[in-house]
Amino acid sequence: MDTSQPGDDAEFEKLKLLFDYTKFHVGIYLTVVGVLTGIVATSAKDFSFHFNRAWLISAIVFIVIAGIAGGVLLSSMCHERRLDLFWNKKLGPFGLRCWPAKWWASIEHTAFWVAIGCALCAFFFPSSNRGG
Repeated sequence: MDTSQPGDDAEFEKLKLLFDYTKFHVGIYLTVVGVLTGIVATSAKDFSFHFNRAWLISAIVFIVIAGIAGGVLLSSMCHERRLDLFWNKKLGPFGLRCWPAKWWASIEHTAFWVAIGCALCAFFFPSSNRGG
C-alpha cells in the first residue's frame, strides 16, 4: 500500500538536490581550508608574497564554521523524505536540537562569505612582515 502524497516525490527530489548542493559546498570548504592552512604553514619558510596572518587564520576559522553547519545539514538530511518538513526541523551537532535547518543553511553561507572576505583582506592588506 502506497501512503505517499502527490507532492512527496517532488519534495524528495528537492531534498536530494539540496543534499548534493551542500555536499559540493563541504568539498569546497575542505579544499579552501587546506589551501589556506598550507599558506599559513609555508609562511615560516621563505615566501614570495606577503599576507596578513590574522586575517588568514580568521578565514580558516569561518570556513570551519561553514563546514560544521554544512555537516549538520548533511547528517540530518539522511533521515528526511520531504524538503518542506526538513527546513523547519530543529537540528544540531551530536543530536542536539539547536536551530531550524534554515538557520543552519544561513550560518553555512554567511560563514563562507565572511571567510572569503577575510581571505581577501589577508592579501589586500598584508602586514609589514612576511606572513605575520
